[in-house]
Amino acid sequence: MKVFFKLLAWISGGLVTLAVIAVGGFWWFLNSTADKMCGNQTISSTELREVNMNVVVFQRDCGATTGFSTQITMLEIDEELPNESGNIFTSDTDHGKAPSGEGGGPEVRIDVVSRDHINILHHPNARVFKNETQWEGVKISYGEL
Repeated sequence: MKVFFKLLAWISGGLVTLAVIAVGGFWWFLNSTADKMCGNQTISSTELREVNMNVVVFQRDCGATTGFSTQITMLEIDEELPNESGNIFTSDTDHGKAPSGEGGGPEVRIDVVSRDHINILHHPNARVFKNETQWEGVKISYGEL
């Protein structure tokens, strides 16, 4: 009987180890392929020459199971738009509550207030997921279209 319980403990330990490996592998797969399934399309770009930054408004599409989103990233003027989510602003139409703009997500406009201050304008019904108030020394404020 002792041998049976030792064997049972060994088998259950092995199954738990396999389960942990399987879940970890699945998590790694999802995280390593998420950005590869998405694509960015630039809608507009605003240069802030005094601070050597470029404010890029883009549409991000991650396939048929997600809607379009409008996102904004700020990067150095000579940088290319990476295949990543926006680093300062992310929004969607909240299932049609906000009208779609160019690219399918909600319309967004950039107003340059001063050399180190921008104002991001979006529809009041847009669902906002990220809205940073500063990035690399540039102040960011928000308003409605």
